[in-house]
Order: sequence, then C-alpha cells, then structure tokens
Amino acid sequence: MAKKENQSKIYKQGGMSVLIQLTVHTRKCICTQYTAIGIRFLVTHAFVRKAIIQENTLLALISLSYSPLIDYQRSAASVFASLTLENEGKVKLMKHKGFSAILSLCISSDLYTQRDSTFAAANMANFCDIHSEILIENGVKMMQKVAMSGDIKVVRDVARYFSLLSCCDKAKDSIIQNGFLKILSTYSKSRDISTQRYTALALCNLSSGEHSKKEILNENGVLKSLIFLSRFPDLEIERCAALAISALYLGVNQAKIEIFLEFGVLKSLLRIIQYPNCEIQQCASMAINCLLLGNDSTKRHISASDKGLFALLSLLRTSDEVCIYNGIYALGSLIECKEIRSLLVHEKCIQSVVKHVEPSSSINVKRACGYFLSLLAECSEYHSELEKEGGLEAIIAVAEEIDNECQDYSAFSIAVLASNQEFQILLVKKGAVRPLVLMMATDSAPKYYAGLALLKLANNFENHIAIAEEGGIQALLKMGRSVTADEEVQYKTALTVGTLASNAISDLSK
Repeated sequence: MAKKENQSKIYKQGGMSVLIQLTVHTRKCICTQYTAIGIRFLVTHAFVRKAIIQENTLLALISLSYSPLIDYQRSAASVFASLTLENEGKVKLMKHKGFSAILSLCISSDLYTQRDSTFAAANMANFCDIHSEILIENGVKMMQKVAMSGDIKVVRDVARYFSLLSCCDKAKDSIIQNGFLKILSTYSKSRDISTQRYTALALCNLSSGEHSKKEILNENGVLKSLIFLSRFPDLEIERCAALAISALYLGVNQAKIEIFLEFGVLKSLLRIIQYPNCEIQQCASMAINCLLLGNDSTKRHISASDKGLFALLSLLRTSDEVCIYNGIYALGSLIECKEIRSLLVHEKCIQSVVKHVEPSSSINVKRACGYFLSLLAECSEYHSELEKEGGLEAIIAVAEEIDNECQDYSAFSIAVLASNQEFQILLVKKGAVRPLVLMMATDSAPKYYAGLALLKLANNFENHIAIAEEGGIQALLKMGRSVTADEEVQYKTALTVGTLASNAISDLSK
C-alpha cells in the first residue's frame, strides 16, 4: 500500500472489506494501528470515496465511531472528514445517522479525532439542504461542548460551522438560545485570522434575523466585538462587520443607534469607506446609510467628524455604481438636516451629484440624484446655486427617465422651482414641459406634481405658446376632468386652460 496510485486497485480487490473485518476480529494493538492506518489511507482517494458512498461499506465505517479503541475512532473521524468533501457524501451520512456519529466524535478526548470530526461537521454545515436535519440532530447544542476547546484548529472549524449554519433562519434562534453570542464574542479576539473571519460572517448572518438582531442589540459585548472587527486590518473581516452593522441598525430606534455611536462605529466606517476596494466601500457606505436613517444626531456626528463629508464625497469619485448610489443617498440624508445644508452646498456637493446625471449612469444612481436634488429644490435660498451648478438641467434629465421614482422626485422639484418666477421661463426653455406632459398622460403617482408644475409654469404668459405646442392644453384638460383631482386643482386648471386658449386664439389671429 506504499504507492498512492494503488489505492483504487486495492479497493477493487476487496482491500477495504478485509480491513473492516479486521476491525471486528482483532484487538491486538499493532493490528488495530495498521488496520486504522490502512482505512484512512484508502479513503483519501476520490475513487474509493465514491465507491464507499455507493456501496454498503459506509455503515460499517460509521460503526467504527462507536468503537472503544482510539485508533478506530480516529479512522472514523478521518473517513468522515474525507467523505464530507462532496455533497453526495453528506447526504448519505445524514441518511445513515452519520452526523450523529460525527457529533459524538467531536467531544472525544483525543485531539486528532476531535479535529477531523469538527472539520467534518463544518463540511456538513456547508450544504444548506441538510440544515434542518442538522437542527433535528441537536447539532447546535452538541457543538457547545467543544466550542471552548484550547486547540486552534478545532475552534476554527467550530467558527466555520456556525458561520455556515447561521444562514438558516431556524438555526439563528437555536444559536442565540444556546449562548453562542458570548462564545462568538470570544472568537472575535482570536489570534487566528480564519477564526475571526468565520466569526465575523456568523455575526453578520445572525444580524439579519429579527429575533437574533434584538438579542445582539442587547449584548454590549457583541456590539463591542463588531466595532473591534470593523477596525481589524483585514478586508474580509471589516466587510462582514460593516454588513452586520447595516443589518442591525436598519429600522431600530435612535436610542440603540446612539449606543453604537458612543462605541466609535462611525469613525471606523468613515475610515474604511476610503479604502481602494469597492466591496468594502459598498458595505461601509450601506452601514452609514442605515445609521443615517435615525434622527439628526447621527448626521451631526458625520458633519462634525474630521473629514466625514470628504469620505462620503470620495464615494462619488469611484467608478463603482453601488458606491456612487450609496454616497449620493447618504448626502441626501444629510441635506435633510437644516444645519448641514449650507455646509454641503459650500463643499460643492451639487456639482458632484449633478455630474452623475448622464445617460451612462444606472437608474439607481439617477434615482439617488433625483432624491438629493428634490430636497435642495425645496429650499428657495439654494435655487441660485442649483442653477449655477447645472441642477435645473439635471432635474429635467431625471424627469425624462421612464421610471416612477425618478419622475416623482423631478416632478416635485420642477413644481417647487416653478413657484420661483425667475425660473418659470428658464425651465420651459430648458425643456421641462415635455416630460411633464408625458407624466400627465399616465396614471402613475408623479402626474399630480407634474400637473401642479405645469399649472405654475402656465402662470407666465411667455410660456403659453411652448406649453400649447407640447400638448400642455390637452394634458391640463384631462387633469381638470379627472375625478381624483380636488376642487381647487380643477378650478385652477379651468382658469389656466381658459387663459391658454385665449392667448392661443389671440396669437393665431395675429
């Protein structure tokens, strides 16, 4: 058996059957050692593993795990570690109670057996189709007995096991109930970087569950662990920590956000958001957006922090669409705060946003731009800045998109800007009428603001011909006859249409 290429030949000639019979009939120390070595050696070959799965040999190998001899237990653990490398082997083991055998070996006093069996258990957890069966076999509680092992390889595989099992919603509650949050907090400080990576992934998965999220938010130790991981000099760990923060603080009350801010999470996110890696930038910027959904306190933290706005603006200079989208939405959330608006305008944020309203930009980026510009258009003191930085053209370009959200933001912006008499003629000259008329021809939500915008533009006599040429009279007539329009809108529409018609007849007579 010295040469590895002979393994399949030995198996075909009944070598495995002989070895299994020896496990039953011999108890001599030297024989048991050689028999165990032979089994382990054969199973390392892919052909042999496949043959074992397809034949009845598997049951005999599973029975080795219950042998009182350490050598045979080691062989069983080694067999399980090899067989679980493929999904077919995992299914067969689960079917023949092999997972129970693996769990029993995980708590063995022998270190080599423990290592191979926890490796096998982690491999089993890497197949989502058997997660529910793992839970039925009490796969969470049993692993608790080995979770605090002093061996780094065992701990690494336990962390991998829970990072994979935590993808299952049912498993999340079981993991929480069995006190694994504290264990994961301990793992986050491990000297082994792989263990930390698996721990960060497990916490990230747990943060997405409603019940597990509440438990994590009540555990300051876990929150501190996430802060620690978000500062760790490893991109994969920081990415998972940022995603966990995003999931935790999406939709929670401000009091919980304040606790996290006190731990210094914002400083960590603003730091890693400037890494030259789009994946970590995406995760960190998403986390910041989740934190900004709270009240103005978080927004003040960002504006007051050193280079906080600079970090967000750096996202708009990347080539990644998701980073740009997240960055613009974060600026939009900030601009809702009255105290920060002037600072954002001073930092040339309008210019940074406007340049992304171009044909090559994704619809999500255009939606974000529309959101930002609509908030700024609402403030009359910044209308001149909007005009100077090309904001009017950008709003009209967003209005031309065949997308309800884009149209909603832009119709609202034009309606507000049209209240400013200085902009009424300018908006029409830049092409605002045509997209408004098109919106009014549909039954979508934006047509209400589109109608208001058109009514305000029609208040200026010089716009009447352009409005008539673009079909504005027919659009207004349709809105006036709509049963959903309130009496005031119908009255204003009737007056406007009358004025438009009078001016049109007057113009034709000339």
